Amino acid sequence: MDVKGVAFIARRALVEKLHGLEKFDAIVREVAETDEVFRTPILATTRLPFASFQRMNQALIDQLYAGDQRANFKLGELSAEWAFSGPYKHIVANKNVDEFSASAPILYRNYFDEGEAKASHIGREIHLELLGIPASCHCHYIEYGIMGYFRRGLEMVTGHAPKMTLLQGFSKGDPLVHYSFGLRTA
Repeated sequence: MDVKGVAFIARRALVEKLHGLEKFDAIVREVAETDEVFRTPILATTRLPFASFQRMNQALIDQLYAGDQRANFKLGELSAEWAFSGPYKHIVANKNVDEFSASAPILYRNYFDEGEAKASHIGREIHLELLGIPASCHCHYIEYGIMGYFRRGLEMVTGHAPKMTLLQGFSKGDPLVHYSFGLRTA
């Protein structure tokens, strides 16, 4: 599985905002000592092997968040703010929950080349599932990062933080990820 360069660019933007570009560059240089993909410029169209991107992301988590895997939720939320305020702002602009949910497969494909995201709107809940992700990629970055991203996107659409509930996840040893997001009625 490959991660598209836009994920790297989003990570760089949010780490620069929170910790400074020097910190991000230092971490990437450290990772580049053993992973040559980070020795050349990364563009939005660059395809990064998932294992390489995960090593870089884990180095960020270790050095900036004392190894707390739940920080991936926060990084996902911040990535959503970057994406939905910039390149994908049209997706949240009309404040339509159904249209936002329907964009989940497309958004997923904008970042990853394997697996899929499926969202469904059932009553006052949105269900998001991640399916077909290679077992070698079952990690906190995928689960927590994507769910944080989706939760923040829903919040930007509705103006309210949805209640996020884990139903199935890599974090529990499940072969897929399934969360529900409860929407407020007012």
